[in-house]
Amino acid sequence: MQGSFLVIEVMSWAAIRGQEAAREQVLRYWRSGRWGHAYALTGPAGIGKRLFARELAKGLMCERRAAELAACDRCPSCLQVLAETHPDVHVVRTPEGKHSLPVEQMREFCAALWRKPLRGGWVVGIVEDAEEMNAESANAFLKTLEEPPAGVVILLVASSWERLLPTIRSRCQQVSLRPLGREDVAAILTEHGVEDEAVREAALRWCRGSASRALAIARGGLWELREELLSRLFQGQVEVEGWVKRCLEYAEGAGKESAAQRERAELVLDVLLEGLREGLRWGVIGGSGSSPEEQRQQTLGLRFGVEQILDWQERTLQAYEHLDRRVPLPLVFESLFEHYAQACSGLKVQTTPAG
Repeated sequence: MQGSFLVIEVMSWAAIRGQEAAREQVLRYWRSGRWGHAYALTGPAGIGKRLFARELAKGLMCERRAAELAACDRCPSCLQVLAETHPDVHVVRTPEGKHSLPVEQMREFCAALWRKPLRGGWVVGIVEDAEEMNAESANAFLKTLEEPPAGVVILLVASSWERLLPTIRSRCQQVSLRPLGREDVAAILTEHGVEDEAVREAALRWCRGSASRALAIARGGLWELREELLSRLFQGQVEVEGWVKRCLEYAEGAGKESAAQRERAELVLDVLLEGLREGLRWGVIGGSGSSPEEQRQQTLGLRFGVEQILDWQERTLQAYEHLDRRVPLPLVFESLFEHYAQACSGLKVQTTPAG
């Protein structure tokens, strides 16, 4: 099914920043004649994996393709792929409110891949949240993944190659997407109208090369939540119920997708961990902070001491692990903040809900 095209330097995927190496890897497979039937697109959230999968689907389905896997973005097939209405492109993802891909949906997805293409060309299956397959849905998927019909290409989107089941990894070729560079994230912030320099700098500092994280930091109220939580923690004022409520409100502000909510929950842990690290630094080196922020951090270090702050850091790192294991967000925050509150019990503890 591969056509004959002139060799080009890059694909016309202007909307996907910073993934030139992954694009070139896919092109090498295409040009070599070793085009596989299954590719795992891996990398952290917010770097363009889903966009990459759709661009590849468009490149396969485009009716006016003038170069290798380069879609025109104007023909009916390209528009249908973007709208998720193309009859030969099938997408399965974890439903809202669920923590794993249900086996029933996986069976329906596999059945669709076995149907003859209505347009007479490729059939593309996209599995989002591929690492969230449970054992039952993975077993339902394996037969199709191992021996799909001719002309079927399966694209798995996952946050980590290692988190895919070994039986899935052994049947895929990995295409690793990288965190975005600072310039790419800065350009995306500009495109979305984020102009405040302090907010931009905070977003660039904490985003870990993820555009979605950067936008969540810049526009989702994280800065205000950070100020609220850290200022009260530095004073030894932890009200568990109120803190949990505020953090859940922030996480759920991302929408109903569990992945987006977990990403925001990670951001909360990021700002808490950063505050603790700065408090630890001041607790170790001592001295007098010059800015209000440094003075607050110094207060934390002096009030609780190095040993207690290290303990809080350890518990905060454990909360990341709980998120990775898909522990419900209320339990993640409740467990963490109860541990914080225990150390504050001998100090002035706030008794009314935060916020």
